[in-house]
Parts: sequence; C-alpha cells; structure tokens
Amino acid sequence: MLHWYSLARELRLAILGILIRQNHGLAPYATVSKEWQAAIEKKIFRRLKLQPSCLHDFESMVRRRRGVVKHIWLDIQLRSYSCRSCQDLESCSWTSRNSLMIRRAITKLFSILSTWDLVDDGLSLELSVQSPSDSEHWFKTNYLGADGEDRNDGTGVYGKKAACTIHDPKHGWVDGRQVAVPDGYAVLRLFEKIDLRFKEELPEVHAVTKLVLRRQCRRRFVPRALWALLDKLPRLKHIVYEPWRVLDRTVQELQYDRDYKNMIEAHLPKGIKKISLFEDFNEDYITLVRRTTCLQPDLVRVAQPAVGAALAYRSLDVEELYVSFMVDAQHFFEARQPSWIWTSLQTLVLTSPLLAPATNHRKISGLLQDAGEAALRMPGLQIVALWNGGKREACGFMFRKSRNNPTITLRSTWDINLQHRTIKVWRRVASPNGLRIEMRMLHGDIINSHGDAIYHLGLHHGVIDPVSLWQIRKEGIGRGLP
Repeated sequence: MLHWYSLARELRLAILGILIRQNHGLAPYATVSKEWQAAIEKKIFRRLKLQPSCLHDFESMVRRRRGVVKHIWLDIQLRSYSCRSCQDLESCSWTSRNSLMIRRAITKLFSILSTWDLVDDGLSLELSVQSPSDSEHWFKTNYLGADGEDRNDGTGVYGKKAACTIHDPKHGWVDGRQVAVPDGYAVLRLFEKIDLRFKEELPEVHAVTKLVLRRQCRRRFVPRALWALLDKLPRLKHIVYEPWRVLDRTVQELQYDRDYKNMIEAHLPKGIKKISLFEDFNEDYITLVRRTTCLQPDLVRVAQPAVGAALAYRSLDVEELYVSFMVDAQHFFEARQPSWIWTSLQTLVLTSPLLAPATNHRKISGLLQDAGEAALRMPGLQIVALWNGGKREACGFMFRKSRNNPTITLRSTWDINLQHRTIKVWRRVASPNGLRIEMRMLHGDIINSHGDAIYHLGLHHGVIDPVSLWQIRKEGIGRGLP
C-alpha cells in the first residue's frame, strides 16, 4: 500500500489542489497528515464569517493560525421582529438595544485584533448588520447578508428562494408574483441608522489594511460611527464603503453630506491608497417613500460641492479612486487648483448626473474637457471613467492610456458625440501615442438597474465589490412596482 509521502511532491500538491477546491466538508480531511492539515487550514481559515457569539472562542481557535487568516467578516444579526411591526419604524428602546449589541460585538473584535501583528498584505475586515426578519417579510428577493445567501446549493440563486416559488399573501406575494408592496415605513425600517457611541475608547488595530462595508448591509452606519472605526485603523490602505442613499433630503444635506466631508478631510488614514465609495439606491424604494410618507427623497441624487472638493484634495495622495453617486464629478474637477498634481493617481472613476439624455450637450462637453485638463496633472494616470446609470439609461466615457494604444470608449443609450475641443484636450493626455476613439450605442431595454449600467459600460472592477454588483443586477431583474 502506498504511503502519502511516497508520492512525488508534485503529485501530492496536485491532489491537495483538487481537494481544496471544495467549499464545504473539508475539516475531517485535516486529520490525514500534517501536510493535509496545513493545506486545509489555509483554505478554511483564509476567509472567516463570524457571528458575535463566535467571538468568545475566536482568539483561542485561531491563535496559531493567525498568519493564514486574510479576511474576517463580522456579521451581526439583530433580533427578529413580527408582522405586527414589519411596517413600523423601530422604537427608541429597540434601536438602543440593537446599537448596544452592535457596539459590544465591534468592541470585542477590535480588542482581539489589537493583539495581532501586521502580516504580509494585512487583514481585510468586513462588517454587516441585519435582522433575519428583514428578508422574511417584505424584502424576500433582496440580498441582505443573511445566512446562506452566499451559497449556491442548486435550490435557488445563492441561497435566495426563486421568486416564482414565493407564496406569502400577507406580504404581497401570490403564487410567485408580487401583487402588493409595503408602504414607505417598511422601507425606512430596513434602513434604520447605526449610531455607535463607544463608551470605552476602541483599541488601535494595526493588522487591518482593508475595511469593507458592502451594500447588502441596509442598516446605515452613520458617518460619525465610521469615523470611530477609521481612527483606530492606522495601517488602512483600502476602503470599500457602500452606503445607501438617505431617504430624507434634509438629513442627507445637513447631516450626512457634511459628515462625509469631515470624514474625507479628517478621518481617512494618511496611508490609504485605494478608495471605493459607492452610494447605492433603489428607484422603487424612493417611490414608495415619496408616495406613503411625509419624506420627499430626491429622485436624482443632488451632491454637495463641498464633498467633491474635499475628495479632490484628499485624492492627491491616493493611487485608485472610485466614487459613485456620493459626489458629482463636476464638483471634483471645479475644485482643482493650479498647483495641484496627482503624482500617485493611476485610476479615477466618478459619476455625474450631467451624463443624462436631458442634459445640454455643451454641459457634457464642458465636463469631459474639465476632466481632460485635470488628467494632464496626473502623470501616472492609466484609467479615467465618467459615468451615470439607472433604469433604462446608461452613459460612460472611458479613457485607457495603454502604452501604444490610448483609447477613448464612449457608450450610451442615447446619441452623444464628442466635440472637437474635447477630443483635442484628450489627445494631449494621450500624447505622444495618438488616440483611438470607439463609440457604441447601448439598448436601454437591457439596463434594468445601475448594476446593469456598470456591467454593460464595461467599467473597472474597482467601482463596486463584485458580489455587490451581482446582487444589484439580480435584484433589478423584473423590478417594478405592481
């Protein structure tokens, strides 16, 4: 009988490679040999999804395996709620108890990670908050981070029950069809804010170099809560922050946008090199809130110039910048000062509401020319993209400065042309290698959401987390109020 170690090393590695491609059921194989144990532990412990209840034993379980842990996802499950309250806002006491639960879990995890050293490229930390009830009542087809959503066992779409199988008349579903919708207060409950006020100062965590808050977390970490975390992550190099648009225009302008500006100016760690900010939205949510509550959220995001200006200045030291809907590219470029040079910037992707069919072509041309003038102050620039998109509409201007073949790609669901002055300034950016221009019309009927816009415009993968993009596109299929 052959012994494991009698096999050639190349063959052993090939066998282990096949084994660890499995996503589940690997743990028992770790007892075969130390070589199997090392390979399997590297796979199992590479990405960990933790509940607050796991934290008590977490440190003892991973102490000698810290070096193989690359991503920790703390998924905080809030208490369930009943049908009696699924269309009501949370009570103050309910919100207070939820906040306490969240605060304790984050404090515990930061206390554990504060003892970890920075290893190689560092650790990625992801946070999410949801109640199991969120997807049990009105939002059955939404991706909220619930257990099983990230698995595909053949019974549905990555853990979600196929819409055609849903039957819950009490919540508007009859034989696989949505025949009724919730009122706006059910939507607002889904987006309750998370306002953390830590009674004890969080310890610094030097092991974390990437922070992730994906759009599947509908609960809103207010910017001030995010400040408290950012201030304790001094080695942070990369942030992925995907908040949802605030469904109260006044709160958006007077609180959130002001605090976003402060966060950008004062709380992003100095060493950060990659910033991805994506403010998500859902046109149906906005319509429901406008229809059934006293709130009147904007149908089109109205960005504040001060936020764009703050980001323009902060980006002077970063390498990759992706900001969608939180700022208007026009404000970013208007803030540029004559002395500014983006010495490190390689990729710049921004949105602007000007890229819409109703906008005067002169304004669009002015935006593209301003972008070109700014690009001349970015010596290391490789990619620039300006885009906008929503249901049935998409427009994207992409410049790629490859070594021998600089290219502008213009894709849109309506007729749009580049003026001579626009082409002239971008030829200067491309110099001395010439400039190729590609133009392509898109069919609006394939754009069910801004996720589809991102996909069909061919935007860079850094715009949004790949799983988030997949979720938006899935949620957009068949979307529309009955």
